[in-house]
Amino acid sequence: MKNILIVEDDPDMQEIYKDLIKNGYKIITTKTAAEALKHLKKKHIDLMILDIVLPKKSGDIFFKEIKENPKLRKTKVIVVTVLGDVSDYFQSIDASTICISKPFDKDRLLQAIYKRIND
Repeated sequence: MKNILIVEDDPDMQEIYKDLIKNGYKIITTKTAAEALKHLKKKHIDLMILDIVLPKKSGDIFFKEIKENPKLRKTKVIVVTVLGDVSDYFQSIDASTICISKPFDKDRLLQAIYKRIND
């Protein structure tokens, strides 16, 4: 079973992700970058879905730190945010990153998950 780490501080959004991605994946949810980092260091994560607006450390800073870390840089990421089109920034750090704006189309998110998991 593939592990998907969802880094999202909004409990309602966490539930939306869990309902949407429930079949065939183990879902791990965290509310902060610090919690997410603990999971990334402890177990294999096949995909991380990352919100940008997070408490304490923003998702964009966390993303950059992950991609600069030799042990974590291969982490596959989908960025989901209310900030609009941020793909240029994230893809300049890791070209394979997929960025999706909130509110998102559920089918588009599922297609992105399938694509990243199977890359």
